Amino acid sequence: MDKLILNIPKKKSTLIKKFLNDQGISYSKEDEFNSNKYKQKLKKISTWSKQDLEILKKVSGTITGIKIPKW
Repeated sequence: MDKLILNIPKKKSTLIKKFLNDQGISYSKEDEFNSNKYKQKLKKISTWSKQDLEILKKVSGTITGIKIPKW
């Protein structure tokens, strides 16, 4: 199934919807962007402290220095 997004002038939308229904094509109205919901989702993103970043810097050198033993 393919998805197609169309921007249709309001005065033609009923005509296009009728045509789509006659052809057996389903359609749905795209959800409008809600900035308040988006801001709430951004607030839930965790942040790393300076201590967390220091630990990552220390550990990053040890990960790249691992030597795999030969069998």
